[in-house]
Amino acid sequence: MVKINDYRYHSVKILSEFDKTKNQLQVIRNKYFLEKSIDSRTKSKVTALTNSVIRLRGRIDFIICNNTKINFKKTNVLIINILRISTFGLLLDENLPIYAVVDSAVELAKKLTNNKGAGFVNAILRKINKKIISQPDWESKYQSNIEWYSIPTWLYNKWEKNYKKAELRSLLDRINHNPSFNIRFSPSKMSSKIIIKELEKDSIEVKENKNHNNFLLIKNGLNRLLSSNMFQKGQISLQDPAAGAVINLLKPKGDDIIIDACAGPGTKSLQIAQKLSQAGLVLASDINLKRVKMGITDIKRHGLENIQWSVKDATKDSFKLVKKIIIDVPCSGTGVLSRRPDIRWRRKKSDILRFSELQFLILKNMSKYLLIGGEIVYSTCSLEKEENWSVVKRFLNLNNNFTIIPAELDYHEGWINDKGCLETLPHIHGVDGMFAAKLKRKK
Repeated sequence: MVKINDYRYHSVKILSEFDKTKNQLQVIRNKYFLEKSIDSRTKSKVTALTNSVIRLRGRIDFIICNNTKINFKKTNVLIINILRISTFGLLLDENLPIYAVVDSAVELAKKLTNNKGAGFVNAILRKINKKIISQPDWESKYQSNIEWYSIPTWLYNKWEKNYKKAELRSLLDRINHNPSFNIRFSPSKMSSKIIIKELEKDSIEVKENKNHNNFLLIKNGLNRLLSSNMFQKGQISLQDPAAGAVINLLKPKGDDIIIDACAGPGTKSLQIAQKLSQAGLVLASDINLKRVKMGITDIKRHGLENIQWSVKDATKDSFKLVKKIIIDVPCSGTGVLSRRPDIRWRRKKSDILRFSELQFLILKNMSKYLLIGGEIVYSTCSLEKEENWSVVKRFLNLNNNFTIIPAELDYHEGWINDKGCLETLPHIHGVDGMFAAKLKRKK
C-alpha cells in the first residue's frame, strides 16, 4: 500500500504539475511542500528524484517509447510520470531491486488512477524490463541516439556546431549528472576548520575546496544546510565558485556605492555587502517583487545594514550615478542545466535571441548611470555566445566611450578567455557555466 508520505507519490504529483504548467520545477516543489505536511527526509528524497527524472527525461522517454507502443499524448499524465520514475528506478538507479520498483509502481497507479491504470503500468514495465535484460549491451546501443543525451534537439544541434565531438560528449555527460554544491564563507571572519566542526553538529559533512579558499564542498547533508545554525545566522551562503568569481571581478571595497541590478534573490548582493564597510552601500533591485522580498528577508538573516532593496526595471528605470555596477542579467541558463535540470525543457530556440535583446537593453540603460572612470560587470550563467560576447561586442561597437578591461582573478587563469572575459565551462572547470565582462567608461 502506498503511504501518503511516500516520496514516489509526491514526486509523481510534482512531475505531472510540471508537465501541465511548465513552471519552474523548484517553484512547483516549494509550493507543493508548503501545501502538504511532509517531513524533511521525504522532501530531500522527492527533490533528488524529481531532479534526476527531469534531468534524464529525454533518455527515459526514449527508453519507454523504444520498447513499447505507448502514445504519450493519449496517456494520463500521472501514468506517464509513474512510468518515468519507475523506468529510472529499473535502469538508472542501481540501488533499487526490480520487483520493488514494479510493485510500488502498480500501487502508485492504483492510488492515483485506477485498477486499469495499474494493469497498464505493470504490463509496460515488465515489457521494458524483459527487453532490456535480453540485451546486455542495450546501453551502448542507445547511446548513439540524440535522445540519450536528454536535451532538446535544437540545443543539441546548436552545441554540435560550437563544440568538438569529444568536448560535446563531455559537456553532455556533465549536465546529466548531479551537480556539486559549495558553501561560501568569509575567511577573515571565520576559519574553514571552525565551520567544518560547527556543521558536523548538524550532521553536515563538508571538506576543503582546494581550488577555492573561501568555499567548502558539501559531501553530505545538503538538505539540512538551510536549517543549520550557521546558515540561519548568515555565517555561510550556498553558492557556486563561478558565481562568486563574478563579484571578485568587480572588486568591491570600503565605502563603494554599488548598483546590483537584476539582483533578486540577492546572493551576489550579500557577497558584495560583506566585502564593504558599513559606510559602503549596495543598491539592489529587481523587476520581480517576490524576488525583492526574498532579498529583504535575507538581509535580516545576515544582519546587514548596507543593502537597500527596490523594485526597478533595469531596461528603462532611472538609477543613482555610481562608479560600480553589476548586472547579472536574465538569461537562458544553459550554464546551470545540471543544477536546474528543468530549464532544458522550458527553453525554446527563439529564447536565445529574446534574451540577447533583453540583455542588450539592460546593458544599454544601466551604462547611463556609470560615472566617468567607473566600471560595470556584465554577467550571465549562459554558455551561448549570443548572450555573452555578442551582447558585449554590440554594446562596445555603439559606445566608443566604453572599453573592455581584461578580467583579473587571484586564482584560475584558465577561467579567463582570449577576450579578457571570465568564462567557465562545466565540463572543463568543474563549476557552473558563467560569463562575465568588465567594462570601463572612459568619458
